[in-house]
Amino acid sequence: MTHQIGFDNGGWNRELAGFWIAKYEMSMETDGISTKTSSSTIGNVATNDKIKIVSKPNVSSWRYINIANCYTNSYHYDRKKESHLMKNSEWGACAYLTHSQYGRNRNEVTINNSNNYITGSAESIVAGNSTTYAYNTEAGMLASSTGNIYGVYDLSGGAYEYVASFNSAYSGAYYTDSAYLDSNGNHFAITGGSSTKYITVYNNNTSTSYGNFSVGRVSIPGDAIKEVWVSSDRAWFYDYSHFIYKSNPFFRYGGMYSSATSAGIFCSYSTNGGTYGGYSFRVVLAD
Repeated sequence: MTHQIGFDNGGWNRELAGFWIAKYEMSMETDGISTKTSSSTIGNVATNDKIKIVSKPNVSSWRYINIANCYTNSYHYDRKKESHLMKNSEWGACAYLTHSQYGRNRNEVTINNSNNYITGSAESIVAGNSTTYAYNTEAGMLASSTGNIYGVYDLSGGAYEYVASFNSAYSGAYYTDSAYLDSNGNHFAITGGSSTKYITVYNNNTSTSYGNFSVGRVSIPGDAIKEVWVSSDRAWFYDYSHFIYKSNPFFRYGGMYSSATSAGIFCSYSTNGGTYGGYSFRVVLAD
């Protein structure tokens, strides 16, 4: 794709009327039946006439999928609506809206604490014990971006979510190991590649993964890292604030069900892009 002004900051090549974020972490359906992706054999596959991406509550999120298949499957979800894997800038926009008076109004989103990665779940502490509630309960709705059933869920906890970003300074095994290719044999990005409307390229040629250097000099405006960083490896609400670096070229956001106070809408971390039981993804549409 031709490089356009604005791509480097997570922008587009035209003015958008808006973009639409999947309400829940993505899950898989096979022949219309919800499928639990309990291994890479099941999860790290391409969509086809039988295997579909869906965004639904009360099902297990799509996991054990590498970032290349996350990207490719998201891209092919709906080409007429410019479907793509969620970018850092889009996560940031959702996080800031959630934090604003139009969302949770500076109240933290409740974590999805389901150890089965059930979408839309929420934690509530009753008599000192942690309980998991469904998306449509009073406690469950506090895990949405608006605090009611109309918001976006799974932004805190559940599974970490891959986003469409890449560290161009990386040149490791991702380029030679078939484990990091999509089902068609394609890479997520190329060495030294440029940002496009679907991918935001960063550059951190050091081994520093958090702190003032990474946040202040490598983060871009709007990606919900620099603006919300507090100190060391922490952001607002004590969420993790880690950056991609030479060994780990990809971002993951939101935290896991077990991340406790370190999870949240401002949680960022790095990864190598492989298939893991605690990583999922989210599709975005543009208009």
